[in-house]
Amino acid sequence: MYKSIGVLTHYYNSTNYGGLLQSYALCRYLNSKGVDAKQVCFDASKQSLKIPAKIKLHLYYAKKRLWGLVNPKAFLEIRKRNKSVVAFRNGIPHTNRVYTFKNLYKLNDCFDAFITGSDQVWNPISVNEAYSLSFSKKPNYSYAASVASETIPDKKTKYYEDFLKSFKKVSVRERNAKRILPVESTLVLDPVFLVSADTWRTVASPRLIKEPYVFCYFLGDSIEGRKMAVKFAHENNLKVVNIPYLKGFYRKCDDNLFDYSLSEITPNDFLSLIMNAEYVFTDSFHAICFSYIYKKSFFVFDRPGKASMNTRIEDILFTLDLEARFIADSTKNLNEYSDIDYSKDADRFSALKQDSENFISSIIRGSKDG
Repeated sequence: MYKSIGVLTHYYNSTNYGGLLQSYALCRYLNSKGVDAKQVCFDASKQSLKIPAKIKLHLYYAKKRLWGLVNPKAFLEIRKRNKSVVAFRNGIPHTNRVYTFKNLYKLNDCFDAFITGSDQVWNPISVNEAYSLSFSKKPNYSYAASVASETIPDKKTKYYEDFLKSFKKVSVRERNAKRILPVESTLVLDPVFLVSADTWRTVASPRLIKEPYVFCYFLGDSIEGRKMAVKFAHENNLKVVNIPYLKGFYRKCDDNLFDYSLSEITPNDFLSLIMNAEYVFTDSFHAICFSYIYKKSFFVFDRPGKASMNTRIEDILFTLDLEARFIADSTKNLNEYSDIDYSKDADRFSALKQDSENFISSIIRGSKDG
């Protein structure tokens, strides 16, 4: 049995609610099983990048700075939100030292084994060698790794084949990842499902909005889902709550539609907003997960231009047997939908949850065959 496990995912300096909550969940679950699990503070921004990637990164930050100058109020709201996640992030078990790719090898002196995942650690569009665990001289595993792509480009296939050979066991979060990765893998649930609903209720903040409300959580820019949420809310005498500027810069689609636009929202508040909502409208993978955990009725919308996200959305809805909650037609009358029946878990979900717990147990034992 491993006494200590280092976890590499998109944790360090993250302001993404879903990313932080899955980081918290995996460490908490491993800790509950007697393993000293910590997130590795890996600073990907210090990694050497090829010229095209450097240009893309510089253009991204230049765009954010420009939006800050043009929309100073939005810029200040974004800064408030980013600061609001720090306390929660710091509360997740993590290494005291911040590592770069050049010195990740020193982690071999700190942990008995390594896990990469969950989240998009193996996305071929933005390959980061750290998540291949190439520095490791200890047993390597993945938990719920996401490829977030429909295919792996031919020119990158050998890279995946080579680094995956070093993994003792591989698990993935989406069926498509299981299909396209050149290695045998186990399909598992996102780490947030490893933690009980009762525990997540204790993690959530007290209720933030007194009136009954619809919670809008849209990462994409489409206005259609937002307008449908507002229309549905008004027809059912509900307020509309939104978290704006989730991409880190001003977006017109976040303007003037909502009764409440909340910026200083912690991950605990994010959970509370879902837990206490009458309905959730979203295009987010983790907002769907927590809507299911808290047994909320929800509607899911397309994120235009993000085929990889839509694949993940379709996959989790299939697992939950709730494909009908995906709203592809903006003319649909949402009042005709019944609330979700949560009297029992979907069969696919129940089976995958057991598989997920068994997979984690096999990692802890150091077993190759389960």
